[in-house]
Amino acid sequence: MTKRCALFPVVLALATPLAAAQDKSSFQQLLDELRQKGVLDEATTKRIGDAAAKEDQGSSANIGYDKGFSFKSKDEKFSLKVNGYGQFRYSYTDRDEDVPGNSADKSAFRNRRVRVSFSGTAFEPWVTYKLQWENAGGSLSLRDYYIDLYDKKSTPGIGVKFGQFKTPFSRQFLTSAQNLQIVERALTNDTSGTDLAFDRDQGVAIHGKPFGSEFNVEYTTGLFNGNGQNQSDNVDVGLLWVSRLDWNILGEPGYSEGDVEDSQDAKFAVGSSYAYNIVTPATGPTANIDTAQSRLEIDTIFKLMGFSLQSEYFVSNETPDDHVAADVNGGINSKGIYVQSGFFVMPKELEIAGRYTYFDRDRVGEPNRQEVIGGVNYYFSQSHWWKLQADVRYLEPARDPGSDNYETQYIVQMQVSF
Repeated sequence: MTKRCALFPVVLALATPLAAAQDKSSFQQLLDELRQKGVLDEATTKRIGDAAAKEDQGSSANIGYDKGFSFKSKDEKFSLKVNGYGQFRYSYTDRDEDVPGNSADKSAFRNRRVRVSFSGTAFEPWVTYKLQWENAGGSLSLRDYYIDLYDKKSTPGIGVKFGQFKTPFSRQFLTSAQNLQIVERALTNDTSGTDLAFDRDQGVAIHGKPFGSEFNVEYTTGLFNGNGQNQSDNVDVGLLWVSRLDWNILGEPGYSEGDVEDSQDAKFAVGSSYAYNIVTPATGPTANIDTAQSRLEIDTIFKLMGFSLQSEYFVSNETPDDHVAADVNGGINSKGIYVQSGFFVMPKELEIAGRYTYFDRDRVGEPNRQEVIGGVNYYFSQSHWWKLQADVRYLEPARDPGSDNYETQYIVQMQVSF
């Protein structure tokens, strides 16, 4: 017995790192062999096993890589994942120089997007967070910073999300730029001042799957400042209300464009978004006049065996209280639509894709716009993470009678993710 007690510290010192390196069954098998050979008695075997297990549970974290560098505590209540991606682009723009106001052709390299994000859980597995920064164009800006309280197992019908994040409007806008089938979103989803799209915003939203997997419906509804990302304050008393409803009729296509997964079963979903806000512009024809803004969007997506088809239709209305005196349009009714499709000629690797977009702004002096795009994508990692994209796009910013204002763009883009 004295011999066995003297061996106890030595065996424990050797066994503890083995317990951390091996799974429980392997370590227990080692202890059983020592007991069977008479080196350890049953009581000592139990003490060593308990001590090693306690030491293993006290280890600070699991560290590894899974589409990002990850750190996770043993109890899985705290985790951190660090990842990011960059889009490195060459473009050539051929403009019609005979059109008044058009400048010369141009050729340029550009870091289109360079983003790093931190995401994970805190205190409980159902408390998630995300912070994302953009560092392209010579400046650093914060894109996302939010906390999401959502227990999918216990309360799948409701979760609460607050901070700065994407307003739940439009499937394509909610799709990460990392997972796009064409290098840019459609004109209808241009966030730089169009009548149809929104940007990230600060606010709070509730979301969930109220019927579980039996009736695969997802919803999100929230209130936001309505003035875009990284704004310190709201400019008026009005708040932007945005709601979205998704029905995954067949499977879950997810927020990823193209069927890079090579789905063997059909995936089909429809969705709709609605937004309403009352704003009081400080400048322009409706300065200091309350203006009601409402937008409606309907979308659909289908995926099967490398083929994908998606489309969205948008309607927007702006009506100032004093619409006759304030706005020569007497209110604005914009609309737009895009249809986008792709097919993998080599499953999960080589894809051809195309899109048509039409956008009617219904403003005096701001003519309609359209685009026609064809592209080829090669997926090095059989996913969106590493891919090479080449697009040819024909843009017609103006369609007034007698106008001939157009341009052709050639774009090659490499995306690298980590």
